[in-house]
Amino acid sequence: MAPTAIKEDQGFKGLFPVGTLIHNRYEILSEGKMGGMGMVYKCRDTRHSRLRDVALKLMQPRLLDSKDAIERFQHEASISRDVLHHPNIVRIYHDDQWEDENGVVWHYLLMEWVEGRNLRDLINDRRKINNPFSAEEALRVISQIAAALTYAHDHKEKVIHRDIKPENILVTDEATLSVKLADFGIAKILNLRDLTAVSTPFGVSPYMSPELKSGSPEVDHRTDIYSTGVVLYELFTLDSTIGPFCPSELNRSAPKGMDSIYKKAVAPRVEQRYQSIKALSDDLRREVENEPSHGGTTRGAGPAREKAGEPEGRKGFKVVTCAVIVFLVLAGAAAGYVVYRNWQPDTGRYHTAMVTQREKEAKERQDLEQKRKEAQRDADARKEEEAGKARDAAEKEKRAVEQAKPTLPPVPSAKAKPATPPKAAAAPHRSMNIKKLETPVRITPAPPTSFAEKESKAEMPAPVPWQPKEPEPGPRETQTKQETAVAPAPAPQALNEGRPPVSPRSSADYYYQKGLRSLKHKQFLQAVAEFSRALELNPSHELSYYWRGVAYYRVGSYPGALKDFTNAIRLRPADIYFHWRGVTYFRLNNYYMAADDFTNAIRLRPNNVDYRWRGACYHKLGRHMEADSDFGIAARLGHDYGGTMTGQER
Repeated sequence: MAPTAIKEDQGFKGLFPVGTLIHNRYEILSEGKMGGMGMVYKCRDTRHSRLRDVALKLMQPRLLDSKDAIERFQHEASISRDVLHHPNIVRIYHDDQWEDENGVVWHYLLMEWVEGRNLRDLINDRRKINNPFSAEEALRVISQIAAALTYAHDHKEKVIHRDIKPENILVTDEATLSVKLADFGIAKILNLRDLTAVSTPFGVSPYMSPELKSGSPEVDHRTDIYSTGVVLYELFTLDSTIGPFCPSELNRSAPKGMDSIYKKAVAPRVEQRYQSIKALSDDLRREVENEPSHGGTTRGAGPAREKAGEPEGRKGFKVVTCAVIVFLVLAGAAAGYVVYRNWQPDTGRYHTAMVTQREKEAKERQDLEQKRKEAQRDADARKEEEAGKARDAAEKEKRAVEQAKPTLPPVPSAKAKPATPPKAAAAPHRSMNIKKLETPVRITPAPPTSFAEKESKAEMPAPVPWQPKEPEPGPRETQTKQETAVAPAPAPQALNEGRPPVSPRSSADYYYQKGLRSLKHKQFLQAVAEFSRALELNPSHELSYYWRGVAYYRVGSYPGALKDFTNAIRLRPADIYFHWRGVTYFRLNNYYMAADDFTNAIRLRPNNVDYRWRGACYHKLGRHMEADSDFGIAARLGHDYGGTMTGQER
């Protein structure tokens, strides 16, 4: 294959204008629309007898050198061309490749041209005027999607779409909301790992089922049921982010029974969902048309017609029966009102008792906290007092030892006459600073020596007075001085004697410290550059990965932050690294992965902050009991922010 010679960010802009003839056959009639893997053009088949209009889908230039992307592109054609033939599925005629005049080989699909827009465009228009879809409109859309998926799921090939979203639902008629399902590019055959390398939105889409996000190999047709449930939720709420609220709570026009259908469709566990897409469509139809599940009459059915020739006595009996029923209903209402009046004071007393009990428990918690703080203060005071006593005793012992040092008398010699010490040395003055003496001084007369010893000693040079010499710094000491730049540099002869000079800019820690200073002054892009230089010198510098991830997070570059936090965790799993990666996943609305990272952080070191973050993830996922449990644990831990990070970093 010839190289593409096209920049990655160039895309299709200006490459194929209107009137271009593709493969000497297909004439481009309008500007294309960018999709997930390519650009779709409206073309005219000049070799067809009726000059039919077709859709030509060209693969993106940045994917032309990817073998996995080409296999996925061709896989979409094989699925829709050889297997799927349904009125609600976009038909693909064939796939081919074409080499242009520059030697670039383009892969393309020839498919059915669908006039109109996709469901995402309709949702965006409705969101601008805050006009959600009605129950009847939602039923029309979901029933057609269910018909297409039922055909695919029940086929002998067991085709699973795995990418149901509004962008892949084409609306052929906006008045009747007729739709067709498109893009079977990731259906069934390709495994999840191969697709992740090709499709960048994979892993952050809100329409993906939990098992597809986690990379589970056991993905079946129920993943399409989950995605259809998210689309149903978006039709009523105009928001694809599933939260703690049901459709009827956000849209008053949605039927109450729609909440149970939605919850069952998007259940986290596959065995709790609908087992077929047809069952979801049937429940939705019964709810919209108010059709009972087990017998009964439908909405709008009136009372039975009177039979012709019915006697007047029968009519009177019916009137009396209706009057009795009305009387019984009124009597029951009156009795219920009396019971309610008698029950109301008891309810008030119950609420008062509950409030009193909660206030009592809160006061007990405050008293316990106050006692704990007082006990901690007393313990700190006792420790400080004991430390002071120990310091005083050590100082006293040191003074006693130093005062005893100069009082040692000289040792007299039996053969030599001791030298008379000078007057200044006879008795030390009181103002003499004894602490400056490095070693105790002992005056001892020299022993008698022979003539040979005198001759050998006469040849030795005169002793030089002792002076303190700064020791030659080791590798770590030199590195510390380069990092802090606070201590004065030692003498050149002490550092460079016997070895070449070392430049401070060749150290990774030098750029690491510069990055920290830039981060402190909120110069995040400069900090990213400094940490990158440090990692070029030392690829195993985990703190540079961590702080560069923080800088990426501050400027909103969440993919870069995820990569750096993952590298830091690979070098050393720490709770702070798991915490920051979890926060980044939370910003990307990937609440499952965020909850896993906060769980790892809590496993390494339980703390208030990670419990609160994990509770927020469970709240977003609709797991309210687990969220309440985490919030309760966080409240019991109090303001424990942990020992490895500050509150500002949190």
